[in-house]
Amino acid sequence: MRNAIRQVAGSGCGSHLGLAYDVWAPVDASGKVPDAQRQGWLESLSRVTLPTGYAEAYKRWVDALKEENGRADEMETQTRLLIGHGNASPTDVGFTVHQTWGVPVIPGSALKGLLAHYVEAVYGPDPANPNDDDRASYVGVTWNNGRIVHGPGAVYGALFGAPAADQDDGCGLGERAGCVVFHDAWLVPDGVKTLPVAPDVLTVHQKEYYDSNGQSLPNDYGSPVPVAFLTVRPQTKFLVALSGDPAWTEFAMTMLRDALAEWGVGGKTAAGYGRMRFVSSSVRPDRLADMDPRVKPFLDWTKSDAVRDLTARPRERAVRQQWLAQLKALPPEARADAEKVIKSFLKNNKAGQKQLCQALHATSP
Repeated sequence: MRNAIRQVAGSGCGSHLGLAYDVWAPVDASGKVPDAQRQGWLESLSRVTLPTGYAEAYKRWVDALKEENGRADEMETQTRLLIGHGNASPTDVGFTVHQTWGVPVIPGSALKGLLAHYVEAVYGPDPANPNDDDRASYVGVTWNNGRIVHGPGAVYGALFGAPAADQDDGCGLGERAGCVVFHDAWLVPDGVKTLPVAPDVLTVHQKEYYDSNGQSLPNDYGSPVPVAFLTVRPQTKFLVALSGDPAWTEFAMTMLRDALAEWGVGGKTAAGYGRMRFVSSSVRPDRLADMDPRVKPFLDWTKSDAVRDLTARPRERAVRQQWLAQLKALPPEARADAEKVIKSFLKNNKAGQKQLCQALHATSP
C-alpha cells in the first residue's frame, strides 16, 4: 500500500506536509527512515509550498471568530517550535500539522495546558504565604490516590472549568465548563510561499539508559545517536485565538502572551524552544456591555426570555416591529452601538442583519 501511495504521489513530497511526513516517508522494513536518507528527505519537506486555498480558508476562519465575538492575537516565534514531538512518526519525533491543510498548527489543547500550568505556578499559592486568599483563587485541582479531592480556585475554575470533586473549597463551582474556549492557532499565511519548516537534530547521549527505562546505568562511553526531525522556523506568525465571555478572554489572552514569551509552548521548552512574542491584536470582541446607555434597554431585551427561543426570522420581525423606530431616533454614535447588538442578536441571519442595519441608518433622526 505504501509503495502504491508513493507511486501516486510521484517522486516529490506532494503539497500536504502531514502526509509527506507520516505516510509517504521512505521507510525501510523496520518502519523507520534510514539514517542515510533522513537528512535529505527532511530537506525536501522544507521545500513544500503553502497549499492552494489555505489563505481563503484562513480568512473564513478569522471571519468566523469575529462572528462568535472571538479574541485573537498574532504571535511570532522567536525560537524554533516543536509541536507534537511525542506523536508516532517514522522519524521517532512527531510533528503536528492541520489535518486538512497540512500546515503547522498549535493545538488549542497545548495552549490551554500551557496557560493552566502557568496560572497555577505563577499566580497560585505561595509556599511562604499559604493563607493568601487571592492566590488561592488560582490553584488547580488537588489529587489524592487517583481521586480529585478538591476542586480548583474560583479564577482557575472560571478559566478552565472544574471537574467533579469531593470538595470544592467553598468556591461553589462544582462540575462545569470553563468560560474560555482555546482554539487551534493557525499559521498566518501573509507572505508565506514555502512552509516555514526546517530540519533540526536532537542528539541522544544515553540511548541504552532510555531504552531500558533506567535499568542500564548512564555512562560516558556510549555512542551519541543524532536524531533528525522537523521544527517550525523562527519568525513564523500564528494567530492565537480564544472565544467566550469577552472579559475572561481578554484576561486569559494577557496571561497567555506572558506564558508564550516566558515559558514557550510545545517540546524542548527547557532548551529554549517554543518562545513567541506578541505582534498585534487581529480580532477583538465588541464589548456590548460598554455601549451607549440609550441602547441598553434594547440589549437587555435581546437577552430576555421573551425572545431567547425565537428562530432567525421571528427575531428579525420582532426587532423591526418593536424597536426599529426607537433605534432610528437615536444619534449616530448610539445607532452604531445598536447595529452591533443587531448583528449579535441575528448572527445566524445575515440577510436580516443587512436589511435591518440599512433601515437603521437610512434616515437621520
